[in-house]
Amino acid sequence: MYLVQCYYRISVSEESTGDLLEQQQYRAQSQLLERFKQLRQWQQQQQDLLMQQQAQQMLQLKTEQERLQRMVAKQRETQWGGTDKMVSG
Repeated sequence: MYLVQCYYRISVSEESTGDLLEQQQYRAQSQLLERFKQLRQWQQQQQDLLMQQQAQQMLQLKTEQERLQRMVAKQRETQWGGTDKMVSG
């Protein structure tokens, strides 16, 4: 009878340990999933920020390009008397 009681105690103890391990694994997985979600959200925010910065840079470059085109056109007009006149030689 004593042997049966010892076996039962060990069996219950192993079952409790197994349940405890499962609970710990579940908590660890839950924490990892939450951390993954946070990292994914951060990554999305960084990507959005980068896209905004790139759009702003493109706008600045376009504005600068237009300014330079106007300046070149003005220089041509001043130097050659307009863009429509042909140089005769």
